[in-house]
Amino acid sequence: MIHLSGSREPLTLSRSVITWLMTGLVMWGCVASVRAEETVARPDWQYKFTPSRYITTGETSGTDLNLRANAGEHTWWVGHYQRGDEFQQSRVGYERTRPWAWGQWTVSLQAASHGFAGGSVSSQLGNATLFGLVGYGRTNAQTYYNLNFDPNDAWTLGVGGNWVGNATFNFFRVQDNRLDTEQRNTHALVRWPLADQQRMTLDLAYKRGRPESGLAMTQGHALSLVYEHHAWFVHWVKDQHVNYSDADQIRLSIGRRF
Repeated sequence: MIHLSGSREPLTLSRSVITWLMTGLVMWGCVASVRAEETVARPDWQYKFTPSRYITTGETSGTDLNLRANAGEHTWWVGHYQRGDEFQQSRVGYERTRPWAWGQWTVSLQAASHGFAGGSVSSQLGNATLFGLVGYGRTNAQTYYNLNFDPNDAWTLGVGGNWVGNATFNFFRVQDNRLDTEQRNTHALVRWPLADQQRMTLDLAYKRGRPESGLAMTQGHALSLVYEHHAWFVHWVKDQHVNYSDADQIRLSIGRRF
């Protein structure tokens, strides 16, 4: 996991941004067309298209496109991240979630350009009222711009369940278990439904650790807000010391399920 830096670009609608948006619309249109033709054959597939913009202090802004598809236990995704002419990376991933006697388990695999590969296994222990969370992740430590914004070579431990007013909560920590960085991200997440197919999600996070083994400790906070209205959603994040760098970041995503 690395955090790449460079010169900062002005916040204007550049040619590259327009190209990204046009590419995203083409991706969206193609998949929607295929899905319409295969409604009878594949009625269970659902898609989620997420274009995102990452505005980082002291660096060129980045753009990401992600297309996610799921049916039952299976989820696939393909995405591409680009930061000007400085760095770009494409990725593809697969995830499967299955119920078991004590809850459910999930296996996730991802590969990306620049030789990156990683995976994780996690489990939810208990029922929807109250459950425990445990997970383990591992990568091959190759070049990767970390779009999870939590350590990837890590343990995850937490608890979740139902809360007042049909809301749900998750409280968990993701902690480095391999690279001797002592990175640990702690999240308090609440999700609650609103009227007329609307939903809000709030995620407060605290991080503490080293960018690399042997370097000075750093710490920061992150605030994430998601608003969903029918098939559309908006996701805004303010993140201090993003990926344990010296930079702060604003992230904005506007996407749709179909």
